Amino acid sequence: MREKVITQHRLDTIKVAVTRRVPGAYMASTVTAEAFWDRTADDVAFQIRAYVLGRKLPTLTRAETRTVSFQAPANWWQHFKADAATWPYLGRALAPWLRRRPPVMTTETRCVRVEVDMHRSALFPEASFLPQHPHLGASVLVCEDGPARWAVTTDDDPPTTAGEDTDPR
Repeated sequence: MREKVITQHRLDTIKVAVTRRVPGAYMASTVTAEAFWDRTADDVAFQIRAYVLGRKLPTLTRAETRTVSFQAPANWWQHFKADAATWPYLGRALAPWLRRRPPVMTTETRCVRVEVDMHRSALFPEASFLPQHPHLGASVLVCEDGPARWAVTTDDDPPTTAGEDTDPR
């Protein structure tokens, strides 16, 4: 006969605190803190917000062109055969036939050009308005990506704008 072992633990509530010193009288006067339950991570999240002195810098545009090669089905029938292998019922029924006649794939090459606008700001988190300490302190450079513009061309086509990504992430 197996014995059951029961272990009992007594847990107490322990108070903890975290302190982080940040210089800057301006930022200290605008700080707000919030704690909330993050349902996606099933955790408690702490958010600290503050206004920081800064200035906008000129926008930079970065462009890059790459040549990309990939495998694609040769025509619609080859595409059907490639997709049918992944279907639950039809794929099993067609499996012997698809093994004898696999889809014909071709290698395609495209030239892709992407342009991204980077909106830059110089922030001064240590800035002070106090008369005895009139300094800005070290700056922190922050870059935000703007919408990406992209174009796709084949070897025999002239470049055409294919679209614009409105979500900067």
